[in-house]
Amino acid sequence: MLGIRVNDTLDKTRVDQGTLWNDAERKILEANLAARRPFLDFVYSRTNPDGSRQYLMVSGEPMFDSSGRFTGYAESART
Repeated sequence: MLGIRVNDTLDKTRVDQGTLWNDAERKILEANLAARRPFLDFVYSRTNPDGSRQYLMVSGEPMFDSSGRFTGYAESART
């Protein structure tokens, strides 16, 4: 959907032959993920190799098993 290769990860600043994630926005998202906080309609962006800007909007709800262990996020995203 986003044109990002499967082996690319959010913790990289540059991916896809020159794509550049907005570092300040990415750090906010990473802090939410690390703290296991829910987030709703969080918008972040990247600059594509051709100079165009691409915006992404994501929401996530942390999920826990019956013993309270974090198991991941239920997420949705759109561009």
